[in-house]
Amino acid sequence: MTWDEYWLRTQIKKPGYGIAPGSMLPTVSLEPDIPEGALLAAIRKLAASNHWEAYHTHDSRKSPAGFPDLALCNGHSLLLYELKNATEHPTKAQQHWLALLATTTRLESGLWRPADWEAIVRRLEAP
Repeated sequence: MTWDEYWLRTQIKKPGYGIAPGSMLPTVSLEPDIPEGALLAAIRKLAASNHWEAYHTHDSRKSPAGFPDLALCNGHSLLLYELKNATEHPTKAQQHWLALLATTTRLESGLWRPADWEAIVRRLEAP
């Protein structure tokens, strides 16, 4: 169990929190001062219990800045969300990514291999 999961478990035992049967998740809003890591843990647990696959980059310091914290997919929808605590604000790079994603109307997926280079070039140079 991570520190964030431990913190979440202690918080939801406070008065005013209802616990869903067989769950450690609150049935009402989380406290506003919940740390980002605990929010992530709660969302991942909720997502797993509702058949969503979740992806979160463990250490993004060597990745390009700005990409959202959490990707969730259930085979019908792909959700990309940035997570912040109650007082943090998204960086300029995060705002840029969120603006791009907010206007995106198409999702593609697939597999690219080195042998697909010509097709990759055609796709990426297309308007």
